[in-house]
Parts: sequence; structure tokens; C-alpha cells
Amino acid sequence: MIEGTTFPGFPNKSLQATYVGSSNHKALEEATLFHAYIKEQAASAGKPVTPNSNFLDFGCGWGRFLRFFWKGIAPVICADVTPTR
Repeated sequence: MIEGTTFPGFPNKSLQATYVGSSNHKALEEATLFHAYIKEQAASAGKPVTPNSNFLDFGCGWGRFLRFFWKGIAPVICADVTPTR
């Protein structure tokens, strides 16, 4: 939980693996690498990720990526059309 906001729960392992090829801890490890990559690319483009940045995760699913961005950016906007539960 970050500042009173509860993250979406984890869907079952099978559903996670169907969408991202891995699940739980491994999926979050991969998301950590993506988070670092996006921050690096944004900085190299002259637009570093800061608390004042905007972040839209369209197709966010169960929040694999937004969990990492949420900690340093407010607000984070996410949307998905498929229920994950």
C-alpha cells in the first residue's frame, strides 16, 4: 500500500503466465527491469521520470508495471478492458 492506495491483487499464476509468460515474483522481477529501462530511456530523451511526470499504463492488467511507477509518480493512470479475476 502506498499512501492509502491498495494495489490490485495478483490473478492466478496461469492467467499471469498466459499474458506475460511468467508469474508472481518472476513477473515482478521482469517488471523491475522494464521500469529501469523506461526511466533510462526517458532520461536520455531529456524527459526524466520525476514525481511530476505523467504515466499512463493502457492495458495495465493486474498492475505489474504500475506498481513500480506508482511509488515515484502521482498520479498514475491505468486502464484495462479485461478483468483479471
